[in-house]
Amino acid sequence: MARGPREETVDIIGTVTMARVTDPRVALIAYDGQEIEAPFKPEDEDIVTTALKEHVRFKVRLQGRGRFSPGGKIRKITQVDSVSLLSGEKTSLDPPGRSIFDIIDEIIKDLPEEELRKLPRDGSINHDHYIYGLPKREP
Repeated sequence: MARGPREETVDIIGTVTMARVTDPRVALIAYDGQEIEAPFKPEDEDIVTTALKEHVRFKVRLQGRGRFSPGGKIRKITQVDSVSLLSGEKTSLDPPGRSIFDIIDEIIKDLPEEELRKLPRDGSINHDHYIYGLPKREP
């Protein structure tokens, strides 16, 4: 079952590794070691540049929207709604567990292809049917 790229809400804490003030962009290293770029608003420049200059002491928290790969990894932050400066202590968002897509991939990696073909293709629409036995809905 192929999934395409998607855009979702993001809430990321990371260490700033780059800041550009013309065509404002910031890059940060997230909890998993991945570097992610994001636009930022001119009014957030002080927060971003402070986080860069003081990267040992501070992290930033970016909230907005991001584009994810079919496997569930964030590829790019497309919109930033808020930027906040955090001291370097561990936060409740550091580090999260593995993504659900990684867990599913691990579970199904040894399943034969013929068994995977038996899985329903309408699970997102009819999950209540498959979980609770309710009547199926038409797509």
